[in-house]
Amino acid sequence: MQYNYEKGGVMVEKLAYIIISNLAKYNEYNDIQKEQMNYVLRVLLYEISKFILAIIIFSLLGYLKESIIILIYMVVTKPFTGGYHEYSQMRCFIATVIIIGLVIILSQNSQLNLITQIVLSSIVVFCVYNQAPIIDRRMPITKKELIEKNKSIGTINTLVLAMISVFLFKYNNISNIILWISIVQTMLLFNNERRWIKWK
Repeated sequence: MQYNYEKGGVMVEKLAYIIISNLAKYNEYNDIQKEQMNYVLRVLLYEISKFILAIIIFSLLGYLKESIIILIYMVVTKPFTGGYHEYSQMRCFIATVIIIGLVIILSQNSQLNLITQIVLSSIVVFCVYNQAPIIDRRMPITKKELIEKNKSIGTINTLVLAMISVFLFKYNNISNIILWISIVQTMLLFNNERRWIKWK
């Protein structure tokens, strides 16, 4: 949930640069493709290490399946929608663990009927379509075409996951997990008072 800080951030930046430079050289990518790949790769490199640690923690607590579902949702949506970020890798990791814990608590202590779930999922998709992508000044996407593409991918991915949540309604635990992480992630799109700009 955080980019380009501390010594670890410099290492990730260098690794991403080397990988993208080699791929671009041999595949003749244009500037938009290079920027998109660089953005997504840096997000993934930063997140993978924190996600592995989070999975270990929650597997020890008996919530392996739940944590994996939540983290998959984050990976599939957050690189394209943007949202809440922290100042340091440690603060980011703590925030990720807290979010996972809160989603698990909410999912296990809420009994929603199918109509309510459809309504909430529809609101989530609308908010993502209307609000995303939220762009961090520290790691901006500069090309309008890429911004619009991220908006489309983020909205489509959110819609697909919302539909999965509804279709799996009979499997209450999985369905609730997907619904609540979508709600929490969407709420964090509106955290604009700190360092965020909304593309126009």
